[in-house]
Amino acid sequence: MRYALEGIKVVDFGDWLAGPYAARLMADLGASVIKIEPPGGLTIRPRNRSFEAHRNFNYIVRGQRDVVLDLKQPEGVEAAHRLIAEADIVSQNMRVGVADRIGIGYEEVKRINPRAIYVFSPGFGATGPRSRQPSFEPLNSAFAGIHYRSGGKGNPPAQGISLDAYCGVIAACGAMMALLHRQKTGEGQYLDVSQLACAMYYTSETYRTADGSLGPLPELDSEQRGFGPMDRLYRTSDYWIAICCPREGQWRALCETLGLPALLDDPRFRTEAERTENGETLTSLLAERFQARSAREWFDMLDGAGVPCEVPVEDGREAFLQNPAYLASNMVVEYPHPWWGLMRDIGHILNFSETPGVIRWPAPPLGEHTVEVLMEVGYSETEIQAMLEQGAAFAAESTVSSDVHA
Repeated sequence: MRYALEGIKVVDFGDWLAGPYAARLMADLGASVIKIEPPGGLTIRPRNRSFEAHRNFNYIVRGQRDVVLDLKQPEGVEAAHRLIAEADIVSQNMRVGVADRIGIGYEEVKRINPRAIYVFSPGFGATGPRSRQPSFEPLNSAFAGIHYRSGGKGNPPAQGISLDAYCGVIAACGAMMALLHRQKTGEGQYLDVSQLACAMYYTSETYRTADGSLGPLPELDSEQRGFGPMDRLYRTSDYWIAICCPREGQWRALCETLGLPALLDDPRFRTEAERTENGETLTSLLAERFQARSAREWFDMLDGAGVPCEVPVEDGREAFLQNPAYLASNMVVEYPHPWWGLMRDIGHILNFSETPGVIRWPAPPLGEHTVEVLMEVGYSETEIQAMLEQGAAFAAESTVSSDVHA
């Protein structure tokens, strides 16, 4: 067995990011993923060949085989059912009720394939007052209060980084748990993982105290620089530096390296609680000192003293992708693309000693694998040709092949 999920078959009907990202993670671990697209392609599929337009799409759908079916036609649904019959995992993130209406809901999938694991990634949840409303990740973040937390103390809300991929990671984890259960019992099952629940889970400090009040949440300061004097961005003479010093030894090393040993004996800052209570004063003293040197000078000194710190990078992708060490460790991978030549991309977030991941190919052209996949589930060339002619399926000329092992 070469890959962790070798032999696992996934049929993914998802669009946008939260649903398809789970399938992509499974493809990277060796699962055979069939991406079902409607005629004309997914909403997220670019309509031109520019690299900029395809960058995110390629990252989401790489390593999968692409099949185009019209699920509004009985022939398209029948083809989907044949694929479902051989699947280990079926995934979709359509609005609540849509999959049932077109014949790929859980009850129908269970009838066709009782061993299948059905992963549903709804926006506002499978049930509830907003479950049937159209949902996009920023709306869930707004509901969960993440935008206000991103704005900083006393500031208006600010839209932060999307949590779509986070939802996909949770969905993939759930699918793996269900596979383990099936291995023990032989039973398939349904699971849902909503973007709303993921947004709330992301704010994992949420709780109620004994008196019924909500517990406090970590809050950015009004300048959006950090959560306190020891977890903050500071301006240097030329740029910025980030520090994170939650431990007593790190606090001592920080003061000594900055040339502020008197702070160690200052009664206002003797303990973590006192440093938090007098945070504004301490922040002001540290900020003044950081202005004395450049970001690189401070980094070298602090890093050498064991103080956790980093110089922020405006766009870390270039340094990450070009570093040979990350390529060697599989965190960065290379593979050929039919339009742009050799691609270098973010690689594997999981590295196994015995079953490493695999990037088989970039995101496929629309309908690239329709014919070969339909033939694998028993369709004859004549039947496929009839489906293509009536628009129940669509096929593109094959342009991509070859595995890229990492």
